[in-house]
Amino acid sequence: MDVIVRHLSKTFRSGFEEKLILKDVTFEVKSGEWVNIIGRSGSGKTTLLKCLAGLLRTEEGASIFIGGSPIHQTPEEKLREFRRKHIGFIYQDFQLFQAFTAKQNVMLPEWPYTNRKKLEKRAEELLERLQLTDRMDAVPAQLSGGEQQRVAIARALLNDPEVLLCDEPTGNLDRKTRDEILGILHNCREEGKTILFVTHDYEVLKYGQRIFQIDDGVITEIDKPAIPG
Repeated sequence: MDVIVRHLSKTFRSGFEEKLILKDVTFEVKSGEWVNIIGRSGSGKTTLLKCLAGLLRTEEGASIFIGGSPIHQTPEEKLREFRRKHIGFIYQDFQLFQAFTAKQNVMLPEWPYTNRKKLEKRAEELLERLQLTDRMDAVPAQLSGGEQQRVAIARALLNDPEVLLCDEPTGNLDRKTRDEILGILHNCREEGKTILFVTHDYEVLKYGQRIFQIDDGVITEIDKPAIPG
């Protein structure tokens, strides 16, 4: 799925204070591309991903189309369904439920909607693919950081989404585990998934085709040779 963003601004309000986080952001990502998004902490990277997913509503005058669907004007109920079917969101902090096993955490997004046996089979297949065959019944507290991230990726892939939104998913991982996760996501892109990947790690940039930089809410595309190291 392609991603088209036009004139996206986002302001957060607290009491009498306002802070403009995103300023007239406009860009396009073609279906099957991997685009990395860099920028200082607080520059608006996570806010951008949440707007793309419809987790944050856009302001007047903005438009976001994913695969032709108008995220900016889709009612909340239909937006949840679209997100469930077409978008996978991978968080840096995993966001796993501590009382559930790895397999149950993967199954949770589809628990109310899909046949239990079919859902369990899909979760097991994903965990096997991510080399967690022997960790399916472990709860998050029993898993390493890399294992928890793999569970989070399996959950994001549960419905075979066309678009993956990755919010620094390798930020808390050691180099070896990071490279394993990047390899998994690289395979996802080769399968045709569109990936928007927020990162502070310049070594990640070799995996993508394009680089966007956000500075004080303004997004610009930069060339790979401009990146040090």
